[in-house]
Amino acid sequence: DGVETYYFDNSKEIVYFKIDGGYTIQVGSFIQQEKAYSCADEKKILLDRKRIIEENHDAKQDIRIEEIINSNGLFYRVRVGKFVTLDDAKNFSKQLASN
Repeated sequence: DGVETYYFDNSKEIVYFKIDGGYTIQVGSFIQQEKAYSCADEKKILLDRKRIIEENHDAKQDIRIEEIINSNGLFYRVRVGKFVTLDDAKNFSKQLASN
């Protein structure tokens, strides 16, 4: 039906989307494709630096850019990970945001 289910985490900086088989974290949405790729690269570097990859080895390989067309036009969404539960996604994003 094309309608996505999503959840905001207190601030609108992080959005969790329901996907097939679980949830994903959206860390950015851009009109310009170049900005989306820049954001994705920054997240890969951050994950490496924080060594979160060792615990969540699939996350880095699953930083992706998805194109979406809605009534406002074409957007490039930067999404991270695939998690079984919403709590798993929230816990991962807390690790990402922590020192």
